[in-house]
Amino acid sequence: MKQGLKLIEKLEALEEEAKINHFLGMSLWRQDDLESAEVYLNQSIQLLERIRESAPWTTEMSLVLFDREIASYQALERILVLAGRTDEALLCAEKARSVPHSNLKKSCDVIRTLDDLLERVNQLRSALLYFSIVGTFLFSWLLIPGRGISMHIKYMLKMY
Repeated sequence: MKQGLKLIEKLEALEEEAKINHFLGMSLWRQDDLESAEVYLNQSIQLLERIRESAPWTTEMSLVLFDREIASYQALERILVLAGRTDEALLCAEKARSVPHSNLKKSCDVIRTLDDLLERVNQLRSALLYFSIVGTFLFSWLLIPGRGISMHIKYMLKMY
């Protein structure tokens, strides 16, 4: 796959490059190489964001790219939780949640950093329970104004 990625990079086929980066990240995650998986998933996300920001959209194309970008964010979220980097996982969860709305939002409304998210919580002046469901896992964070992330819980859901 890495050889295929090198060839695609030369062709500047961004969508294919993003797809290969995603699959490489997933493959490396299965091999417990979390650090390398994170690199490839981040690269996939960056390419998909670049495509989204620059390309004219058809409905079918946007749905496919949104799904791939969300899948990359969700995989990255799980990897970050496994690595104990739950603050960064929270930011991934928020970015995955906002992908479908990203073309509608003004650039000032987009949450780009954890500080942006915590600032929003501070403006609310109320505790916020943030949750994300990724596969069979429920991740939740308790955010408290002025204190930031107070608690993170990971729970495996049972499927019946």
